[in-house]
Amino acid sequence: MPVAGSTMGYKHRTLDNDKARESVEAPGYLLKIIPHVDGTPRICELARYRCGDVTVHGAWSGPAALELFHHALAPVAELPVLEVLSATHILCDLTLNLGTVVYDYLTPDRSKK
Repeated sequence: MPVAGSTMGYKHRTLDNDKARESVEAPGYLLKIIPHVDGTPRICELARYRCGDVTVHGAWSGPAALELFHHALAPVAELPVLEVLSATHILCDLTLNLGTVVYDYLTPDRSKK
């Protein structure tokens, strides 16, 4: 069941492919949480990843809307959406490279800065 949905104007404004490629190649971050079989935390890390070998086939921006849905395990619908600042659609081929651990929340002494 989805917790969020969005729509965007189709090919509203063309974006520069080089700038779109730079945004795709910028580092991304994710919080990786994996519980142990007994439900206790086993992995809780902030990880950084980068995309490489990026070939942009097209990039657009335009008006957008965001809708948040009620969900028992993810109550994001309680958050107010005050304004959608921007939306982009980038059509590209890429390679998702291996990531690195930025911070290990369960064993901070092993964290990599």
